[in-house]
Amino acid sequence: MHQTGLLPAADICSESINNNGCYGVVKYTLGEQSVYVKQVFINRLGGGVKPDLSADDIEFFRYLDSILRYCYVLVYVRNASTGDYDSAIFLDDYEAIQGISKEEAQQRLVDLNTVVNYLKTAMK
Repeated sequence: MHQTGLLPAADICSESINNNGCYGVVKYTLGEQSVYVKQVFINRLGGGVKPDLSADDIEFFRYLDSILRYCYVLVYVRNASTGDYDSAIFLDDYEAIQGISKEEAQQRLVDLNTVVNYLKTAMK
């Protein structure tokens, strides 16, 4: 069972957006700005990272694009030593649909505190 709201940030408000067949999306808000994030969990990088997205997910991305909003895909990666999902990779919607190589994923893998900083930057 995966936890939701894994990001440790007291100043960022979060709201789960689960409708129209699209699940695992969280709307993060800081002040007047917000960003949508589809949360996906993987156990290892394997040959690359290509999240399992539904047609509803892709339609949701298109809808947000049409209203000048954006949805990132945050891929949590399980730590083989601890069993925790303590690092992640940020993908834009296009990258999530197409996938990225293992090498690219390894370069972009960051801890959750860095993810929070990325979110704050995206909301400025």
